[in-house]
This record gives sequence, C-alpha cells and structure tokens, in this order.
Amino acid sequence: MANNQVKINLSVAVLAIKAEIKQQGGFTKVSIKTTDSAIKNLELELPTTDIAAIEAGITQELGLDLTTVKRITRYQFAE
Repeated sequence: MANNQVKINLSVAVLAIKAEIKQQGGFTKVSIKTTDSAIKNLELELPTTDIAAIEAGITQELGLDLTTVKRITRYQFAE
C-alpha cells in the first residue's frame, strides 16, 4: 500500500487560536479561526500538554512567529 502524502501550504490570516489541553489524554486539540472566506476553521492535534511545546507546535504548523502565537492563543484545560 503506497503512502501518498501531500504537503499543502496555506496562506491564511489567523484571527484566534484556542488550545484545549486534554490532561488525561496527553494531547491538545487546537482550533484556529481564520479570516479566509473558504477556510474558516482549521484544527490540529498536538501530542503534548506542555504549553511551551504547544506554542512551538503551533508556530511550526502554521508558520507564525512565537510572539503572535502567544498573543492570540487562549488555553482551556479539560479532563
């Protein structure tokens, strides 16, 4: 079975980021709201509950700078 992966580079303006930290699951669900007319929401799942690692993952996945990520990210802790 072939593993065909496609890399997509999106250029969207990010309005807000919500990181829902799932302590017991050991991962974080990240929801991103954009200003794009076609892609309004993006979701990521990061395999960490550490805030510094979450911010690093978001910067890597979205290509944003760390200052912007810190400024627009809201955290929510869930069981």
